[in-house]
Amino acid sequence: MNLRNSMTLRLVAALLLAALFFGGFAGYASYHSALHENDEILDAQMAQVAQTLLAIGAFADSEHTADPGKQVHKYQKTLHFELWREENRELRPLLRSRDEGNHAAALPFFQNLPEGFSERIVDTKRWRFYRQRQLELALDVV
Repeated sequence: MNLRNSMTLRLVAALLLAALFFGGFAGYASYHSALHENDEILDAQMAQVAQTLLAIGAFADSEHTADPGKQVHKYQKTLHFELWREENRELRPLLRSRDEGNHAAALPFFQNLPEGFSERIVDTKRWRFYRQRQLELALDVV
């Protein structure tokens, strides 16, 4: 029996190639699906944090920006927030995250962000923003 022309060898090789192809495709599809789900979870978390800050800001009436305390988790430094109250047509900061990396942009930058989710390049890095306003209390959180 000639191994080169063996029907069994051809069949095994074809099945192996098909299994590798479909396995690779399934891995690729699973990876991109997981990335999308991760983005959805992070978006939901940003929206929840913003709504919580707006609820807290409804009772905040301080002349000074509050200190959020020390960082307790390594990923905490990738989430920045600012809560503002409009008084006499001027925005006054109520709460803001610690900005050790100096990544937070100036106030005019935040004022130009649309409400909801948006993306911008800041210092050559892609940042995802969420902005929500509460007009009744003149609060704005990014």
